[in-house]
Amino acid sequence: DLTAGVTGGRAVEGTVHRTVLRLTAGDGVVCRDVRVTLRCASGRAGGDGPGAPDGAAVEPGLLPTLVVREGAAGAAPPAQPGPVVPPKGWVLRAFEGPDGPSPFVPLLDAGASALLPLDIYCPPDGPREEGGGADGPGRTTRYEAVVAYRQCRPGGGGDGGDDVAVVHAGTVEWVRPFAASFVPGPVGPGGSLPGGIVHASNAVGGEDGGPPERRAPSSPGGELVAAADVGVRVRCILEPTGLGAKVAAARVLSVTNEDKVIYSSDSDVIMSEPKVGTKLSLSYSFTPTTKNGSKSRTPLGEIRVSWTPANLALPDDVVDSSDASALGDDPRHGPLAVEGAAPVTFLGPACTVVDAPFTVELTQRPSLPRVGAPFHLTYRVTNNTAKNQSLWVSMGDEDAAGGGSSGAIFLSGGKVQEEVELAPFERRACSFTLMGMVAGRSVRPAVSIASNRYQTWVVRETLTSHRQVFVMP
Repeated sequence: DLTAGVTGGRAVEGTVHRTVLRLTAGDGVVCRDVRVTLRCASGRAGGDGPGAPDGAAVEPGLLPTLVVREGAAGAAPPAQPGPVVPPKGWVLRAFEGPDGPSPFVPLLDAGASALLPLDIYCPPDGPREEGGGADGPGRTTRYEAVVAYRQCRPGGGGDGGDDVAVVHAGTVEWVRPFAASFVPGPVGPGGSLPGGIVHASNAVGGEDGGPPERRAPSSPGGELVAAADVGVRVRCILEPTGLGAKVAAARVLSVTNEDKVIYSSDSDVIMSEPKVGTKLSLSYSFTPTTKNGSKSRTPLGEIRVSWTPANLALPDDVVDSSDASALGDDPRHGPLAVEGAAPVTFLGPACTVVDAPFTVELTQRPSLPRVGAPFHLTYRVTNNTAKNQSLWVSMGDEDAAGGGSSGAIFLSGGKVQEEVELAPFERRACSFTLMGMVAGRSVRPAVSIASNRYQTWVVRETLTSHRQVFVMP
C-alpha cells in the first residue's frame, strides 16, 4: 500500500480516494493470468449495522462506493440509477465480472511489479451543528482486494502451475476537509444591551419598584441567548484536516455567508498551500429572528466553503511507463478532485432567540472628549410592547463584574439614579454628563438600566463592553 503511509489511513469525503497497491512477483516465481476482485463495506461509529465494519449502517445515499473512470476496464454494466450517484467522469465499478474476477495483467515476471489503483467515492455528508468539527460519527470503509493468479517457475512455459490467491485488506477513515469553530460576539445577556429579554440568564434581583441588585447572570447549561432582530458578530475559524502528520486535506477557494463572499483565495498565498495546523479566521454578521413572535432556537448563520483537495503525486522513482498506463496517466493518489464538488456547509452555534421588550441605542457626543470638557452619553430606549413600562436607571463606580472605582478619572453631573416610565411604544432618552480629568484611554463608570416589570437587564455594562473612552489632552 503506497498511499496509507502518506495519508495516515484517512480519506476526504466528497472526493474519489485512490489507494495505490503495488503487486510484486516473488523471486524465482512467474505470475500468469493475474486477476483481481475488489470489495468494500462501510459503517458509522456508534452502532451495529449489517455489513458495517465498525458501527451503524451508513445511509444508502451516503455509502462510499467503488468507482472507475468512465470508459476504463472494470466498469459496472449500465443499470438503473442507484442511491449513490458517481461524480461526473466516473462510473460504478463491478465487484466481479460475469466471467469471474477482472483481468489485471497477463504476466508478471519474477521480481516484476505492477500498480493497482483502488478508487472509492464517498458522497459528502450533510451540515454539522455547533462547531462542525472534522471528527465525530464519520464513516469508515473496509476494503478487500483478492488477487488470483497461476504461479509458475521461470522457463516453465505457459502450461501448468498452481492456482494461488492473495488477500489484501485495509481500512479508510473518511473525514471532512475542514474543521470549523465559531466564536460569537457578546449577545443577549452576554452583551451590554440585552434589551430586557425575559430569560433566566438575564434576570436581576430586587423587589418590584425598587432598584435591582447587581449580580452576574446565570445561563442554564451555558445556553447561548440572543435578542431577536439584533445583529450578532460571529467569528469562524477554519482549519484543514490533517492527512497523516504533514499533509493538509484541502485548501480553501472561497467562503460565503448568505451568498456574500467573505473570503477568496485569489490573493492569499498562505491558504493556497496550507500546512497542517494552518488556521483561517473569518468574521460575519448575522441577525437572528423569531418564528411567529415566539421563542425559537436557531444556528447563528452558516458558512459554505468552496474547496479543492490536496494534490498528492506518487514519487517518480515508483512510477514507470507501464505503471502510468495502469493509473490512467494520472500519477496522483489519495484524494482526487471531482468536477462539481459540493461546498462544505458549517452551521453556527445553536442559539435561543427571544423577542426583546426594549430596543436600545447608545450615542456619545463628542466621540473624542477633551480633558476638562463635558461630554454626554445618551441611551435611547424604545418600549416595543403595548404595556406601560417602568425602568430603573443608574450609573455607578463599579459594575456587575466587580470593577473598581473610576471617580478619580471622571466627574459626573446630574442624576445618577432615577426611575423612568415609558408608555406603550414610547421612546425615551436617558442621558448622563461626564467630564474626563485624565488624558488617555480610561474606563468610564458603568450604566445600568433594568425593567421593573420583567426584572431583567435592559442595559448592563461590564468592563469588557464599550466603556473605554479616549480622552484627548
